Amino acid sequence: MLRAHLGFQMRRTARTFGMRGTSMVFVLGISVWIWVGSAGYPILAVHRLATTLLLGGIVAGGCLTGWRLAQFPKSRSAEFQLVTPSSDIKLVLSQASAGVLRTALVLAAGWPLVAAAWGAKWVDSQQAATLVFVPLLAGALAGLMLAMVAYEPAWLRRLLERLVLVSILLYLLLFGLLGSYFVPRFYAWKAEFARSPVITTAEGIEAWINPFRLMREIGGYSSPEFAWRAACVSLVLGCLIMLCLFRLSARLRNHYYEENYGTVRHRRTSRLLLGINPLSWWTARRVSRFKGNVNLYLACVTVGLYSCWLLMRDQWPSWLAVGQLRLIESAGGEAMLAAACLQMALVPTAFLAGLWDSNMQERCGRLELLLTTPLGGKQFLTASLKAAWIRGRGYILCLLVMWAATAASGKISWSSCIVLCCLSLAYAALCFATAFAHFARASTDKAITSRGFVWAVIAPLVTVGLFLAGAPRLAALTPLGTIYIAATPRHTWSVSFHLGTESLSLIVLAQIVTCFGIAYLIVARTLTGFDRTIRASQWNRAESMSH
Repeated sequence: MLRAHLGFQMRRTARTFGMRGTSMVFVLGISVWIWVGSAGYPILAVHRLATTLLLGGIVAGGCLTGWRLAQFPKSRSAEFQLVTPSSDIKLVLSQASAGVLRTALVLAAGWPLVAAAWGAKWVDSQQAATLVFVPLLAGALAGLMLAMVAYEPAWLRRLLERLVLVSILLYLLLFGLLGSYFVPRFYAWKAEFARSPVITTAEGIEAWINPFRLMREIGGYSSPEFAWRAACVSLVLGCLIMLCLFRLSARLRNHYYEENYGTVRHRRTSRLLLGINPLSWWTARRVSRFKGNVNLYLACVTVGLYSCWLLMRDQWPSWLAVGQLRLIESAGGEAMLAAACLQMALVPTAFLAGLWDSNMQERCGRLELLLTTPLGGKQFLTASLKAAWIRGRGYILCLLVMWAATAASGKISWSSCIVLCCLSLAYAALCFATAFAHFARASTDKAITSRGFVWAVIAPLVTVGLFLAGAPRLAALTPLGTIYIAATPRHTWSVSFHLGTESLSLIVLAQIVTCFGIAYLIVARTLTGFDRTIRASQWNRAESMSH
């Protein structure tokens, strides 16, 4: 069964244009990153190659392995496979192996660069093998850990979210309000414990098995103990992978029952003022299932601290996260944080159809509702807007706070702040209109994931790549690039990006008009044939499922 499943999945994957495109984008991104700023410096080029392969493996493993395992209990094939004589560990292993092999296909696009570095004597054979295997193991572990979190009971995930919130509040209390009393004593305790043999041993073990530190040592002189370190890191990653597989197999059936047959959940979303549209209640119920509060907590704290630092920089205490704040400033500061908040707010909009449908049973329920009620495109449009707003409103609030603090600190004018709000609204309208048009066609899970991945990941990566490649004028033609440039002080973008006031004003105006115009045309065209399109696509899917 395992061999047949892997053979079918990998033959289909090898013919997939999206997988080939992802591999091409990955190797192109690595090549550009190595070429920009490291030409003529072999050690720096190898360091960038090692870091990019490790981070790329983690991202690819999370997307391909973690997403696959998280969606497996929601698929109809899980119902059939769980009643077969196969054990749960075989089912989990087959799904995880397919994701790991797909991750290997993506990483294999960068292996010719590893071979070229080995042929040029920039790395030896041990370091080249490390560049191949460690990123693959790290990606497999990242995907399995993401799936393991998704498989845990709802009460445990809520408990972990509350623990993260409590830790953030404790940090702000101890290092903020009580900083003058707590900080000197904390550093004294830290210096005292750092001299203890237990802490010293623990730090040595952490440095020995840390894959990021191992990758930073690639490119220089290979020490005699490098092979042992690489073997220890691989062994630790392998042991963690085995633990994740056993935990996933132990939780597979319980998670399947909870996902498809539901549990009693107490929510406050039923008391929201959603109007008389029944789709709005359904949307709020579906969207509020997994809120992702941990990311929102971190975003609120980061934006809040940086905003306060902008307004009170002269009076800011030296012990309150100054190093982290300066690191954010060097990476782009308020412009980078604002663009990141906007992109995070648009992620649920990009996966709009995924917010509506959790599994096949809910799709059939929507099909029944469509065929027995007079609900039309306007009701779906209203409900979709509320779905996007419920998931993205926290990040939008962070975005507005960041821009207000930037304008109040004098870095940008209030008129620029208003223009940024208009441009962000236009970009969000375009993203929503495209997602709503795809939702009307009732696409498959694979199409939903691919289109959402383009808006959530590929679009910002293109903007970042243009900045790294030294093409700010091309980056300014993208909405995120324009938002980033316009959020910086005028002397910064006029000198660093070689753009005048008139040029940037024309670009901003053209993008606002273009985004709003295209969004209006897409929504109007979608509403015109919405009922016919979604009913036809649902019937076709129902017939294909019956066969």
